[in-house]
Amino acid sequence: MGSFLIIALTFSLTISVFVEADHDGPHEGPTETVLNILFPACSPLDASMQSKFFELNKSGQINPKLCRNPSPGQEECIKKQLHTVRCAVNGTATEECINQVTSFLRGNTCSG
Repeated sequence: MGSFLIIALTFSLTISVFVEADHDGPHEGPTETVLNILFPACSPLDASMQSKFFELNKSGQINPKLCRNPSPGQEECIKKQLHTVRCAVNGTATEECINQVTSFLRGNTCSG
């Protein structure tokens, strides 16, 4: 269960970075993401992932623009770039982060 949560969390973190980076503005650093709002304990890992994303993008090691156009290889392109970012980050999710994500996924945060 723990590895699934880490994978789901990492995917969510990085997808939000890809979506937020889908503009050509001057932004170059971590921003407030939906993930930070939902799971505040995940903020340190999210910030590390975002910083690494921008660093790798700037150095040309990844290029999210290559994955923008819908095509048969789009999902694989995104997966490969996400994998590159995640593998370049040394941090892991804290137990509290995993607990917040687990609670959300299990519906424990729903009322009624």
